[in-house]
Amino acid sequence: RPCTSSSLAASGELLLSVKTDNSSLSLIFRSELSVSLHQWHRAEIWCTGKGILMKVDRQSWVESQLISIGSSLTEPGMLYIGGFDDRLALHLPDIAGFHGCVKKIRVNGHSILLRTGSDQSIRECGADPCAIAGCPQTCTSNNDDYLCLCEWPKYGRKCEIAMRFSGHSYLELKKEEHMSQITGDSLKMEINLKISNSTVFEYVTRPNLSIKDNTVQVMMNLGSGLVSLTHPTLLIAERWTRVGVKRRLTLTINDATPITTISPGDSEQLNVYKGLYIGKETSTGGMPHATQDLDGFRGCIGFINIGLIMIDHPEEVTSAINIEDCDL
Repeated sequence: RPCTSSSLAASGELLLSVKTDNSSLSLIFRSELSVSLHQWHRAEIWCTGKGILMKVDRQSWVESQLISIGSSLTEPGMLYIGGFDDRLALHLPDIAGFHGCVKKIRVNGHSILLRTGSDQSIRECGADPCAIAGCPQTCTSNNDDYLCLCEWPKYGRKCEIAMRFSGHSYLELKKEEHMSQITGDSLKMEINLKISNSTVFEYVTRPNLSIKDNTVQVMMNLGSGLVSLTHPTLLIAERWTRVGVKRRLTLTINDATPITTISPGDSEQLNVYKGLYIGKETSTGGMPHATQDLDGFRGCIGFINIGLIMIDHPEEVTSAINIEDCDL
């Protein structure tokens, strides 16, 4: 069942390519008529000596034969379905591999069991390609492939041009426009990140958002006692993930169900007046620990939303230490 015309010839015919081992001779077949997309089709191929026949559905047989073959036709070879792991002859049309679904394969009357390990880039028919894409923000399906929609200035297969942290990198946020979004009556923060190790984020003088062993935990003290939340969803290394925090207290990961709790007492004072550091744990004085004491966040951050402000470039913060372009 083809899903895109790139699986076929430009005019929609089903193609069959035959290539010999010891010769540059290649033969290409086209079905008699075009085949429709998103519908099941039956293709039959017969080889007898040098003769080859192909039939698709109830179309007529098309036939041809291989000539000037210098090698034996009985030598063992490989059968590829969906693509080819070598270069086709230059005179053959430039087409992409098969995009679609294969339900059944029979060779010489025997059904072929489609085993894991003999396939390349194969997934369950009908699976949503965006489910495993790991796009930082918006994903859309492109036939049976995914397409990340990247906001400028990011680009790449997965919008990978972002801020990369090397373990001794951090961002310092002290600008009034940033702090006003944190010290007010509400706090809403979202970080789009991709981890390479156990990760540490921290606000000065609490709250604390940390990642250890791929588990996200947030702790917050509004003046009447410490509360914490640990989300049951584990982060997957090298995959973009959205982590969100709201005060009084909610923790979210991607589209999973948020978890929430209530801070004890009546105090709602959030003491973060000294600033906000992202990427390395901070000491009591507010400065990051000495580099020999802690290996900080390794990975990438695509953007940080704090209230109504988005930060997606090192130039937008008070200071950015050892930040590089994300090319992981």
